[in-house]
Amino acid sequence: MGIDLLFKSNEDELFRLYGKLGLHLEQAGQAFLNLANDFGNTLYHSERLRIIEHNADEIVAKIHEILDDTTFLTLDHEDLMELARRTDDAIDDLWGAARRIDDVYAPLKDPDPELTEMAEILCEMTKTLGELLQNLKKVKRMRDLKDRVVVPFHQKENRT
Repeated sequence: MGIDLLFKSNEDELFRLYGKLGLHLEQAGQAFLNLANDFGNTLYHSERLRIIEHNADEIVAKIHEILDDTTFLTLDHEDLMELARRTDDAIDDLWGAARRIDDVYAPLKDPDPELTEMAEILCEMTKTLGELLQNLKKVKRMRDLKDRVVVPFHQKENRT
């Protein structure tokens, strides 16, 4: 197997894994929104987020393994590591919030309207980032992410 083919197969696998991680991020955002809209079943939704989080951890471990074994990439190695870590952190945080809601607020039976509004915004944001991760192969520079993600996120944050 030539070096070009090895490089291509590692990078293709890496982008496939980022796509899967993006899907898990979208699922986590949707599960959190479902929790906010179905307060009677917070335990179910929290458990759903736990499963998504566990699966995302496995994907991130595979991403790190490939990055550790790959020297040449079209995107910066450290940026790719950070992207995987922060995406995993976001999923972890959604699961953590769901656990706290289930433990503390679920007995109230009615969510605060602001929780539902915030969950809708979070769901939009995770969908945007999830789609981006699924199309990471098309990104030429990490700087391109700023216009596609960071600016819209700040606009959505300012709505809250």
